[in-house]
Amino acid sequence: MLHLGGDSYTLLRRDNILEIFMAAQYLQVKELEEQCWAFIDNEDLFSEDKAFMLYLDARTLGNTAVMELMVPRIQRFFLTLVASKDYLELVIEEVTVFLRSNYICIHCEMEVFMAAVRWLMFDWEKRQKFLLDVMTCVRFGLISPWQLVDIRRNPENQEFLLVTRNSDVSGMIEDGLAYAIIKYWYGHESTDYSHWIEVLGLTEPTARNWAGTFKVSDQKKYNTYQEFLSDLSKYRQMHVLSNKGNGDRRGGSSESLQSELENARKPVNLTDFIMPHPR
Repeated sequence: MLHLGGDSYTLLRRDNILEIFMAAQYLQVKELEEQCWAFIDNEDLFSEDKAFMLYLDARTLGNTAVMELMVPRIQRFFLTLVASKDYLELVIEEVTVFLRSNYICIHCEMEVFMAAVRWLMFDWEKRQKFLLDVMTCVRFGLISPWQLVDIRRNPENQEFLLVTRNSDVSGMIEDGLAYAIIKYWYGHESTDYSHWIEVLGLTEPTARNWAGTFKVSDQKKYNTYQEFLSDLSKYRQMHVLSNKGNGDRRGGSSESLQSELENARKPVNLTDFIMPHPR
């Protein structure tokens, strides 16, 4: 039987671990099943991009347990994922899992909002019915008041205006604006803060896994959606360069994401990230 030593890591690889694991489950070979799970459960082997690769493999094989295990491990890789074709092809149940995650590492909540917009705009005609499902994942109370006003009024961001003209989404933004103002004026733990949160029927949003400071006033600021798309192209290129420098020792890959990463070696045209304007 295998053990978690050199032989184990030679025989059990990223590109075969799930098949062996599921075969062990089917054949009820308990010891092999446990060793495979220990391999999968190793965060040194499966985290960030490698975790997402295994997530895709698990999805193909219908293994929800492994899919759920991988989601919290996708943290700093999140924005690179958003830049990929794989992200755009996620189904609604999957994209909402990632957007709701407390583990994704972001610079500001606007990045979650814009990641949601990016997914919706990829196929607006078919995906607009999921608008509320996606927007409920955004914690609008964590967005600065000026940006909450901007996303509903700035003509430079037509994608935002298309999304925020929905009355229910507009209501979410109003609640987020009310919360942000109350927190700004009364602080986080004062009696007045608690009083107004209760009176207005607001819910305190859970903090995200911030890449920098947790203070909203100090977080990264985006003036336009195009700035976000430009950043995504940079994240994609940096990820490819990092993998190239590390010899890309992933032991297998998703064809779709691998293709995206290979394309990133070429000069990136910003229009590659700009979806056709919804009709």
